[in-house]
Amino acid sequence: MIKIKYRAEIDFLRAIAVLAVIFHHAEATIFGLHLFRGGYVGVDVFFVISGYLISLLILKELNVTGKFSYFDFYKRRIRRIIPILLTVIVFFMPFAWFFLLPTPFVNFAESILSSILFSSNLYFYFTGQVYGTDPTLQPLLHTWSLSVEEQFYIFFPLLVITTNKYFKKDLLAIFFTTALISLCFAHWYTKQDYSLSFYTIPTRMWELLAGVILAKAELTYGRNNYAGYYQSIPILGIALIAYSVAFFNYGTPNPSFYTVIPVSGTMLYIWFANQNQRIVKLLSNKLFVGTGLISYSLYLWHFPILALEKFIEFRNNITIELLYVILLIFTLSILSYRYIEKPCRQQSVISTRKLLTILSILIITLGVISITVITNHGFRDRFYISEDFELDNKLLLNKWIESAEIIPSIKDVTKEKILIVGDSHARDTFNFLYSNQHLLKTFEFSVLPADIECFLHFINKTKCEKSLETANNERKIHLNNFANADTLLLSTQWSDNDINALEDILSLANYHRKKLIITSNAPEFITLSGTTLIDQFVLTENRLPNEIELIKIEKNYFNNLNLIKTDYFNKKLMAFSNNNNLIYLNKFDYLCSNKTESCDVLTNNSEKILFDYGHSSVKGAKYIGKKIHERNWFRTE
Repeated sequence: MIKIKYRAEIDFLRAIAVLAVIFHHAEATIFGLHLFRGGYVGVDVFFVISGYLISLLILKELNVTGKFSYFDFYKRRIRRIIPILLTVIVFFMPFAWFFLLPTPFVNFAESILSSILFSSNLYFYFTGQVYGTDPTLQPLLHTWSLSVEEQFYIFFPLLVITTNKYFKKDLLAIFFTTALISLCFAHWYTKQDYSLSFYTIPTRMWELLAGVILAKAELTYGRNNYAGYYQSIPILGIALIAYSVAFFNYGTPNPSFYTVIPVSGTMLYIWFANQNQRIVKLLSNKLFVGTGLISYSLYLWHFPILALEKFIEFRNNITIELLYVILLIFTLSILSYRYIEKPCRQQSVISTRKLLTILSILIITLGVISITVITNHGFRDRFYISEDFELDNKLLLNKWIESAEIIPSIKDVTKEKILIVGDSHARDTFNFLYSNQHLLKTFEFSVLPADIECFLHFINKTKCEKSLETANNERKIHLNNFANADTLLLSTQWSDNDINALEDILSLANYHRKKLIITSNAPEFITLSGTTLIDQFVLTENRLPNEIELIKIEKNYFNNLNLIKTDYFNKKLMAFSNNNNLIYLNKFDYLCSNKTESCDVLTNNSEKILFDYGHSSVKGAKYIGKKIHERNWFRTE
């Protein structure tokens, strides 16, 4: 069996690539800075590495033996790829049963079939799945890159054998010309159909061929142990990759001429790096090399684990909890590398016949389970189905305001204490602020659920008892919160009666020496039979919108604003605030933009922000609260 010399410095490169991908998908920040927006280019780095190592093996076998064994080649690929892939899928199946709603469960089953058939890139394209969306929607989305590689290695050996036989002297020129054509096509077609260009072989082939060119050049001309000023070139290569990771984003066309930056960096590093260089020896330490060795396991585990984390809402953008998630990913990867990935590669540990038997049984079992899930429409009976709302619509995208049940006591003398008063929209505002308490550290929040016109009567306990029944159940807590509050923040769906009560509420606030803040009516959107525009899209298309479709929906939301009602009250509220020198906060500021004529519809993780005409979902509340903090919308001075 032909072997190639092990290069520890390439495992360093693998480590950099996989860490970039993981931190990108985990939305990790360093001192509040998003330094991994372009971390997805780690996959491009992997393509170059894979093209280099696999073609080095194929070309060397052809040079030494004059022939090529398809059986041995695919046997090695199966030993390398399939066992850990199936392990990850099997591990995630029980969680899919308990957490995935019917439609996503069907999609997950379909993605299993496409993954084990190495066609998931095509599946995700034809189902309209945009890369970079919430992993909870497609926990196996990252397998698209495996499918691209394996599809390449189906025809690549045949291409090499044919061209090596008839055009051996021109092999390098053929590889280079093909790569150049593929690159130009990628740059052009990314503008025509971004998803098709992102997912498919013709536009990705140049990245793999970049590695192939290195391998062919090395076998033809040799690769010297570069010294002197050449030692700085590997650092330049790493710098190009780091630049791409830090400054690329989902608005950067990929694959395109831009992708040449990380691909060139990878090629420079592979060609010029060697263990005789001090800087390379320093970088290729046990930590990075070890990470590189388990990089395939890390890549396979990270996306489903991040999906699982979102299901159970383990993390709330707190660094220490992100570290726990990363630790779990590394732990599972180390275990699977040691007890599954590494043993399955060794003929001496498990024979080919035994391994193929086990893998065949697993693949057939997963296939049967997946088909059963699909034919049974995701087993809808696992969940209670509301008669007046589609199950997937209500639970997947809407998720009611459970967090509004809490009524905290406010008493911290070191913080400004805010009591939010009003109807369900006060609950919403409380959710925005309370769910982002870690960002608004100088404030303490609570909520008093009462219509504005009845607030005075609740404090004085004279009337409005029926409408204040909920508040009266916890009257003592609310009265204490009122007494301790520094500021009253009024947030409600305003009515004429509420407006008429403002003078008395201002007098009450002044008497008790409390500041008063008034918020506008929340943006209200016209709905159809209780469903919003995003609901209608999801129910019709059975998927989330792609980037272009989302922009259109955001503009349609803006055009569906119920401005006649909200403007009438907002003008009165603004006039009252100006006349009495009160702070007036416009709720349009954090959700809609007159400049772009659009309104936010989905969070950065593709979760629905509003579940009806104007109330937020739980995830939407966290999203809006973060925007409130970032834009300094909430202020008391």
